[in-house]
Amino acid sequence: MIVRTINLPYKYGESMKLLPFSDIHYDGRGRNSTCDVAKLKSDLKNNVDEKTMIVGIGDWFGGIIPSDVKRYRKEHDAAEGEDILDESINGLAEIFMPYREQIYAIGDGNHEDSILIHCGTNMIKRLIEKLNVGIQKPILHVGYSWLLQLRFRTETGLGRSMVIRGHHGWGGGSRTEGADITKFAHDVKFWQADLFLYGHVHKLKLNDIEEGRIIGDSSWKTYRKRMVVCGTYQKTYSNSTTATYAEKKGYPPTTIKHPIIMLTPDRTSGVNIQITS
Repeated sequence: MIVRTINLPYKYGESMKLLPFSDIHYDGRGRNSTCDVAKLKSDLKNNVDEKTMIVGIGDWFGGIIPSDVKRYRKEHDAAEGEDILDESINGLAEIFMPYREQIYAIGDGNHEDSILIHCGTNMIKRLIEKLNVGIQKPILHVGYSWLLQLRFRTETGLGRSMVIRGHHGWGGGSRTEGADITKFAHDVKFWQADLFLYGHVHKLKLNDIEEGRIIGDSSWKTYRKRMVVCGTYQKTYSNSTTATYAEKKGYPPTTIKHPIIMLTPDRTSGVNIQITS
């Protein structure tokens, strides 16, 4: 598991906008793509500015190749040629290239891991290599799970810190509202962090885990751990007679979107976290 510290210069009163992107499932430029490319481009254009921090929670690529007999269907092949993986990497790099200065870290998901196992190439690593060209701050490749410590520092060296735990996620898809919250909430209990980001289940859900902590010698307070399941850009259902994998499994339809998280250092209470979707 990767552990990294990122120093962020700021002035009191400023906020940092954190955009976690999970399960984009980009699979090429073709008309048969199950990734909502138009929505992805629109969200990037409307939500990214100089005070934005983008992190990736894995499965940025679909990576569905013909040998994947469980998922591959010619009807959903969005590649224009035979170089399916190369087309996907080049296409997604083109989409994120204008925003690469705001990308801090990208992690792997089970789809990238499957391609690594069967094809011997890491698609996220190759994407980062393309995006890292000509930028001041290199993008981190953080793998399947990671811890990022954010240190907000003023010019005088004063500031606040917080820790983010990211994990692509695990297990099969669920059909009940509380199953994914329960699953990931168990993981939250094992880590001392402020914000927890998960993916994999193609839903956007928010949850707080509260715990009591001692303050000083004789008092205590309730501390909130903020948990976010980060959504998807993959369409659950197809627009043709050829069903998607999720459609055949009976997974519910989902809204295409990502969370927006505002991080505001406070003089007395650490870093305030405000989450919208």
